[in-house]
Amino acid sequence: MGNNKNDSMGMVTCSECGCSLKAENLVKHLSKVHGKTADEAAAIGAGTHIGDSTSNKPITSKSTGKGLSSGGLSSSGKVQRMSKKERRDLRHRVEEKKVEARKIELLRRKRRNAVFAIFSMLALISVATAYNFGMFELEGGSGGPEKADKIIGDNDIRILTSEVTDEAQFYSYDDDGLELRFIGVRGSDGDEHIAFDACDSCYHEKKGYRQVDDVMKCNNCGQEFAINSLGTENEEGGCWPSFLPMTVEGNEVVVKTEDIREKRYLFE
Repeated sequence: MGNNKNDSMGMVTCSECGCSLKAENLVKHLSKVHGKTADEAAAIGAGTHIGDSTSNKPITSKSTGKGLSSGGLSSSGKVQRMSKKERRDLRHRVEEKKVEARKIELLRRKRRNAVFAIFSMLALISVATAYNFGMFELEGGSGGPEKADKIIGDNDIRILTSEVTDEAQFYSYDDDGLELRFIGVRGSDGDEHIAFDACDSCYHEKKGYRQVDDVMKCNNCGQEFAINSLGTENEEGGCWPSFLPMTVEGNEVVVKTEDIREKRYLFE
């Protein structure tokens, strides 16, 4: 007995297996039984003729009526399925792409780390160089080598005026094992200038002074004092090369030891 009209109404034929089923079940059938994606199943369902369960016509596009050949469909309208080898090759190519991308990213990270390490090393070298230079400058300026040819009398120290030049000399006097230091230098005014190698306010740091051109610079606070101003009383307070009285007798600069001992506290 042939199928009646009610039996065939709303029925479609699956292009994959040829089975007859209701139109509303086609998409679910293609997805569950044949493993099609939702888009593929929808595309096939959209082109299937409804109402003819025995029809094996190619699945066509509604807009053109031509057999679909893109998106995995053959010219006959059937979805082309990849073989196991093709799927395996595709997965292999995808994995190769991922491995290559990871290698590129790793190389970029290594380069960034190398650049960062170089800049860090240069910064450390710069800091170390600046620190060492500063220490050298302080060590060299906080008091030169002891003046070995100073003359010590019963109550005073005598220094030949010819030995006092525009290059500061640092003298020391041993007071019961404590070194008391003072500076002797000739100014641009032609006079001999004497002062303690200690500051009235910074003496606790025991850093003294160093010569920079025509000034004496405190190694602690950086204050600068014209050489011509050395040998005067500190009337303003604060940083100042501490005053040490002296006199010039003939060709000698005379500094009394009792005046040196009076400020022993500057070096304790």
